[in-house]
Amino acid sequence: MDAPSATQREGHDPEGAREHDPAEAPEGVIATRGLTKRYRGGQLAVDGLDLTVPAGSVFGFLGPNGSGKTTTIRMLMGLIEPTSGTARVLGRPMPRAARAVLPQVGALIEGPALYGFLSGRDNLLRYDAADPTADPRTRRVRVAAALDRVGLAAATGKKAKAYSLGMKQRLGLAAALLQPRRLLVLDEPTNGLDPQGMREIRTLIRELAADGTTVFLSSHLLDEIEQVCTHAAVMTRGRLVTQGAVADLAAGARGRLVVLTPDAADAARVLKEQGVGDVTADGDRVTGEPPARDLAEVTAALVGAGVRVRGLTLERASLEDAFVALTGRVSMSRAEKAPGPAGGAGAPVPAPPGEAAVRRPRPLWTFGLLRSEIVTTVRRWRTLALLGVLAAVPVLVGIAVKIETRGGSSAGGGGGPAFISQITNNGLFLVFTALAATLPFFLPMAVGVVAGDAIAGEAGAGTLRYLLVAPAGRTRLLLTKYTTVMVFCLLATLVVAVSALIVGALLFPLGDLTTISGTRIGFAEGLGRALLIALAVAASLIGVAALGLFVSTLTGSGIAAMATTVGLLITVQILDQIPQLHALQPYLFPHYWLSFADLMRDPVYWDDLTKNLELQALYAAVFGSAAWARFAAKDISA
Repeated sequence: MDAPSATQREGHDPEGAREHDPAEAPEGVIATRGLTKRYRGGQLAVDGLDLTVPAGSVFGFLGPNGSGKTTTIRMLMGLIEPTSGTARVLGRPMPRAARAVLPQVGALIEGPALYGFLSGRDNLLRYDAADPTADPRTRRVRVAAALDRVGLAAATGKKAKAYSLGMKQRLGLAAALLQPRRLLVLDEPTNGLDPQGMREIRTLIRELAADGTTVFLSSHLLDEIEQVCTHAAVMTRGRLVTQGAVADLAAGARGRLVVLTPDAADAARVLKEQGVGDVTADGDRVTGEPPARDLAEVTAALVGAGVRVRGLTLERASLEDAFVALTGRVSMSRAEKAPGPAGGAGAPVPAPPGEAAVRRPRPLWTFGLLRSEIVTTVRRWRTLALLGVLAAVPVLVGIAVKIETRGGSSAGGGGGPAFISQITNNGLFLVFTALAATLPFFLPMAVGVVAGDAIAGEAGAGTLRYLLVAPAGRTRLLLTKYTTVMVFCLLATLVVAVSALIVGALLFPLGDLTTISGTRIGFAEGLGRALLIALAVAASLIGVAALGLFVSTLTGSGIAAMATTVGLLITVQILDQIPQLHALQPYLFPHYWLSFADLMRDPVYWDDLTKNLELQALYAAVFGSAAWARFAAKDISA
């Protein structure tokens, strides 16, 4: 199967012009045909999967570790592109219809992925903001209701990093319940929960199924499947072994012949003679695989041999028996049985026709996600530390100049940034000096760290898959990330400028200032020039931001992306200082960085300023496009 175009990845489905009720889809809520995934290394993870999930069912997805269950789920959710075959969810092709389908699907994939520095409530607010169909007016109410439904109402303000494994699992489930859903895809939803918690989640699944929600439940707990599922499928080594109603799967496996007798050894011998296989004795209980002959003949043979038979029964086969018979493995755990009958054994019910059936995606761009992204980025301890370092640079420069000029000598001595000798006469020059001091390294390094972590950091933490399933949309998310990095460029520059202005006002006099051209301008105009310089410096970082974002799409490690971006930054600046490369240097993004000094001329020299803006725009266009092309076609496997 050819890789999808970017428009296909974003869910521009030609069928999207008409409503499609999943209850009307004859092939089921989930339907795959020949679905195959072979990774680049040659590993065949899923091989020709033909799977059908009936509407209204609680569908158990069973298989040993490495059988292809999680890869299948990722393909269904549009995170991984199939090598061949098709997948339809709610009657629509995936990933082409992801933007229309995923708002109607709640998902818990390979465990929860959370922002540890955010509270449980803020994590859900973040994921809900990624959903373009979510109503921001009801966001906090829906988040509170979801937390209450999974039993976390008392821990809403607690940082997620302080949650236990079970609490994190509940929070991940709450994220899947933020909206009315037609389909829930739950991967090991009871993992990490105590027995009481497991019962509560199973009860919740039954309630959701009773309301008409189809539940696709991947689990390694056979008891869990038997208690809550109406249908099941079994996979092994990437292939589908069987699927159908749970009762039919168990009935398809042979039961066990059980004989209760105080003469266990004699009974075992007679049973073997009668063709009973796999005979085992445990105390007064002897079991084996039933023979082909009539059990009445087996009973007569036991009695005729003098075996005192207290009971002879044929136990019904369990789902575990069926699983072992189909896969030849006993690798699935059996959980402690919860009381109560197995829910949902009846016929499938239609999907709920309520709000979930009519919700449509809003326009591509929504500012809720952008606000959430900016707030989340600024609240990271790494971001705060970077801003703190940047704010400290003007303080150190100002104190150093003050100490040096305490005896009345002139600062700078002819070295350092061009404005440093003017600081003692006018504290406003500390703004220009601080920006000149931080632009070659500190500012671009900070931007490189934030940009490099933008996608790779989310991928490494696992939160990227939940943002995309929300669905944020790949193009929308990438645009949001780049806009946030540009906001950080401006914020970081303003932090340096404001810190320098405050320190300059405290340590030195303020007033009219002399431009590089020798003319005098008023203090108000000087502040205006300082603001323009700050904006010019922020604009000079646009190229670094695009480069870092592109690097971030190449790896799933935030640390590797940040280190690579900073390393490239240092390399390019070294190249910009080598005289033999003068022909290349005008095309290097830092070449015109210090052109902001021309804003202190009277009149302003615009040539280099314009070249700098054009060069930054070129880098933004080239590496922004490369980041989009890479991210739009990338398999999200973390």
